[in-house]
Amino acid sequence: MTPYEKQRSLPGAEGALKPGMSFEILDTLAYEMSDNDAVGRQCYGEKVAPPFGKWRR
Repeated sequence: MTPYEKQRSLPGAEGALKPGMSFEILDTLAYEMSDNDAVGRQCYGEKVAPPFGKWRR
């Protein structure tokens, strides 16, 4: 279990998120690509994720 999955499984975890953020939004980011894919892209200087504000609703 990853730290993210553990945090998500805790009771009341949704309340610990900043206003406007949800686990649905975080899931989109967390499961978009594997850890190995992200590292490979970073090695070539690519940005792995768009700016944080793009996930806000």
